[in-house]
Amino acid sequence: MGRPDIPSLKPFLLARCERFKHIFYVAGNHCFYAGEYETHLQQLQALDNLNFRMYFLHNKSCFLPNNVRILGTTLWSHVPRESASRISRSLNDYYAISMMKEETSGDGKRKARRRLTVDDTNEWHA
Repeated sequence: MGRPDIPSLKPFLLARCERFKHIFYVAGNHCFYAGEYETHLQQLQALDNLNFRMYFLHNKSCFLPNNVRILGTTLWSHVPRESASRISRSLNDYYAISMMKEETSGDGKRKARRRLTVDDTNEWHA
C-alpha cells in the first residue's frame, strides 16, 4: 500500500483524514521499491499538502497538545563492513530501490541510475 506511485494511496489517506483528527505517515523501506529513492521521497513529501490533518514524517517530528511529540523516520539498519557483501546480495532493498548518481563523461555531467548500496543505508542509519 505505501508506495507513492500506487494510485490508491492518496484516496486511502484522504479517507483516513476524514475519519481521524491526525494522520501520521512514516515511510517504510518498501515505500521506495520499484522506483528511484529521491523521486519517491519527493512524492511522499507532497502528502503533507493533501490535508491539514496529514503529516508525512521523514526524519522530523510533530508536536501535539499536552506535550506529545511524534517522531518519524524510516528505520534503516546499520550493516557492519564485514557483512556488507552478504547483506547486499540477500536483502531485496538492494535490488528494488534505485538511486540517481551524477557521472562525468567527455560531454559533461549526466545522471545515471544505480542500485541502493549498503553505504547509502549506513549513511541514513547514522
